[in-house]
Amino acid sequence: MNRLSKLPPRLRITLLTAFVLTVICVLLTISSVFTAHRMYSVPAEAFDSHISPRIQ
Repeated sequence: MNRLSKLPPRLRITLLTAFVLTVICVLLTISSVFTAHRMYSVPAEAFDSHISPRIQ
C-alpha cells in the first residue's frame, strides 16, 4: 500500500475508476452471456429423433 500512497491523488482516482469500470463491465458481460445462453438454448428433449418430419 506504500506505493499507492506515493501516487498523486488524481492518478489514484483515475486508477480506481478504471478498475471499478473494468470489474463492472466484466460482470455485465458474464451476466449477459449466461442470460443469453439460458434464453436461446434448446433442451435436448425438444428433439425427437424417432419421428420423421411430415411433408405436407
